[in-house]
Amino acid sequence: MSYESLFDVVNGNANSRINASQQLMQFNHFAKHMAYEGDLLTVLHKLEEDVVSDKNKLTAAMLVLNAARIIRATIDYKINHSENPSLERYVKDAVELGLDIYKSSKNISEKIQLFQKKILESDYHDLLSTRIQQKYDKTSWRACYPDYSKLSVAAMKSELQQKDVLFIALGHGGVIAGMDVYLRYCDAADYQDSVFYPVRFSPYKLKDEQPQIKQSERNAIITLANNRDIVLFDEDTASGETLKKANQFFKENLFPQRRIRVIVNY
Repeated sequence: MSYESLFDVVNGNANSRINASQQLMQFNHFAKHMAYEGDLLTVLHKLEEDVVSDKNKLTAAMLVLNAARIIRATIDYKINHSENPSLERYVKDAVELGLDIYKSSKNISEKIQLFQKKILESDYHDLLSTRIQQKYDKTSWRACYPDYSKLSVAAMKSELQQKDVLFIALGHGGVIAGMDVYLRYCDAADYQDSVFYPVRFSPYKLKDEQPQIKQSERNAIITLANNRDIVLFDEDTASGETLKKANQFFKENLFPQRRIRVIVNY
């Protein structure tokens, strides 16, 4: 089944009756929904409602935003409980669920319920009450515009030497657009052995001094890069300092002998 992006739904599947600037303006109207304050359980309940609703522009926007919030909450919880290495598997589950929501996969409601049940039955049930605070960010939403994602995919296809990728998305902002770029790329030539790996690095909003990767994760990430090209993705760049620091970190600590392809949507 080919990937049909929810961002194309938000964009009205590129309405040919209006010009490009009007199209972008209409897309940016949904940026206001980036602002959010609540908990993970509320996000999961909202997703359960939206996955069975008709796919209009609003429900599509809420699906991508809430899918990314699952990953945001789980990563933050893992960072705040760094003494528990077993939490990494919950991040993996969150990523898998987020990608399934983006792909509009079958049985999404059941997968959301299973994810919630797994947490409730674990020692980390308070993960469901993890607070999520997300500010309005017009630039991050604009970076999700489908035309920008398509350009990123074209750049990846022309420059990468191998089919499959380890796609490292810098969070939290880069996760929303990053999942779309990653899935478009995988769909372009059936790259089914690629890996999407979100890493929090938010030096301005969350005061991160470096990408938030525990020592126990590093060997796993290095292994994931075997036989895959490495992509470092962020949704937008202003001064370029965040990407520069992230690229330097990965070069010095994980991939000193590997080429890292940096991709930015906007």
